[in-house]
Amino acid sequence: MNAVSFSPNLSELDWQVVEIARKDGPRSVNPDGFLARLSREFLGLPAARRLTNEKLEALRRFCVRAWYWDLIRSKDLQTVIEAGYSSAAVFQILAHVAGYRGFTPSIQDQPT
Repeated sequence: MNAVSFSPNLSELDWQVVEIARKDGPRSVNPDGFLARLSREFLGLPAARRLTNEKLEALRRFCVRAWYWDLIRSKDLQTVIEAGYSSAAVFQILAHVAGYRGFTPSIQDQPT
């Protein structure tokens, strides 16, 4: 595992959420959605549940996108920023993810 460099903007708990998102997998991006419920309730497959802390849940969903998709949507970026994370923290997370994936996911252009 690569060393994680901590910044004043990201706590140890934030970094734990980044790693939780990696382990949760792509189905967990919408833990209340139809596919997650179907997997959990009818197929008996493990499916992540929503975090009770809204700020951390916004971070987790953003990180799931970063780990498993090649494109970060504008609304995902906006949601994590509105949750209280700085753009510097977001780019630090993306750099961390890129260290594992070998590339940085693209960020969708903001609508004009």
